[in-house]
Amino acid sequence: MNALTWIAEQKILEAVMSGELDNLPGAGRPLDLNDDWGGCSANRLAYKILKNAGYLPLTLLLRKEVEGLAQEAESLLQSCRERTAPFLTRSSLSEEQLDSYWHVVQTFRERYHEQIQRINQKITELRHACIREEIMSGLRYAAALELPLLNADALLKKFDAEFTLERAEPQPHFEV
Repeated sequence: MNALTWIAEQKILEAVMSGELDNLPGAGRPLDLNDDWGGCSANRLAYKILKNAGYLPLTLLLRKEVEGLAQEAESLLQSCRERTAPFLTRSSLSEEQLDSYWHVVQTFRERYHEQIQRINQKITELRHACIREEIMSGLRYAAALELPLLNADALLKKFDAEFTLERAEPQPHFEV
């Protein structure tokens, strides 16, 4: 046993004796080593221990951020639908109501566009992190690289189509 191993063993023994390692998450339960996100078995065990301690690799954190931002974007669309629904049930809108409708739509469209940009920024960060991990570990992260950037123009056209009034009322021109 070398000196560093002996010191590490002594520190662990001290922590056990003082109770610092009591009540850790997952204490008394076997480790689930079926997760593949660590690559080889040595990395898998290390990542599993970090995960149980509340830490995740950057690639997984970014992936979770992308998923959260995508949910927020969908929530923005749903909120816009709810806010504009009262306008759409009326047979005709006054000039003031029409202005109010377009203000709501424009506000949500701007927020939606910003959200799409944030998602694409996180996807780009994820791709870069995957490339760094590939270089450092020699493992392939192809699954994470398959996540495509969102086509902002197509999504905004879809947004515009959904929230365009069918009547022949003047509509503002949206800038992308």
